[in-house]
Order: sequence, then structure tokens, then C-alpha cells
Amino acid sequence: MAGVEKLRKDYSLSNRYGYSCQTVLSKRVNEYLHFGHYYCWFSLEFNPSTGGNSSNPLWLYQTLSHAVKTGDVNDTKVKQIRMTLLEAVTRESSLAGSPEIAVAIVHIRNAPVELLRPQMWRIDIQKIGERAICGQYQAERKVEDLKFEEFDLIIE
Repeated sequence: MAGVEKLRKDYSLSNRYGYSCQTVLSKRVNEYLHFGHYYCWFSLEFNPSTGGNSSNPLWLYQTLSHAVKTGDVNDTKVKQIRMTLLEAVTRESSLAGSPEIAVAIVHIRNAPVELLRPQMWRIDIQKIGERAICGQYQAERKVEDLKFEEFDLIIE
């Protein structure tokens, strides 16, 4: 068992890329709030066997893709993403008291489910270096200032 754990750690450390499932709407909100930078959770593995579904890019992509294809506006993940985006907009101090915050909230609430279409990002770990913060699970990471040139959109 120790050998398997060592192999898993070595594999994770040697990965050149991380993967993140984002939505079109999330990307637009990020661009609105932090022009040129993205707040992003990602995994060191495309389909990690450890950790929760919320940290699995493949699971997220499949779940969101199914919700969009079926037009399921009541899908739990769709609702959760909308709520997270609303919280991000209302928390943004640069928008406090501005009319833009109301506009952003309306856009998020009224966005058609098609804007929750998933995208898969491949993140170059070497480019972000130590800015990646460890998350709850072994393969989970967060970067709060991902730059456009540090990731590729590989599936849309």
C-alpha cells in the first residue's frame, strides 16, 4: 500500500497540467470582476479517483453537459453555480454601491441554461508555480489569479 501511495504522490507532483471545468457564464463573470485574471479551482488529474465529485473535472463536465442538453434549469449543480456567482458578485468590493452590481445579478439570475455550458481548461502548472494553493483533497488546487496565457480551453 505504501508503494501505491508513493506512486500516487510522485504522479501528482510530476503532472505538468491541471484540469478545471468552468462554465461560459463563470468565465464571463470572472472576466467582468477581474479583467485578465481568473479565480479557479482545478485538479491535478482529469478524473481523480480520490476526493469528491465537486473536485472532479470530468464529473463536473458530464453533469453540466447533461443539464444543458436537457434544459434542466433545476439541476442542483446549475443552481449551485448560479448561487456561487451571485455571491462572488455581491462580495466584490470594487462593485459596492454601483449600478453594475445590479446588472450583473440580473444577468446571472436570468442567464439561459445554455450559458452554463461547460468548458474544460488545461492549466499549465509550471506557469502558475507556487500560486496554486492546496485544497481539501490531495489532487485539488486553487489559484486566485490565473492568467489567460496559463491555461488552454481544450473542450467547449
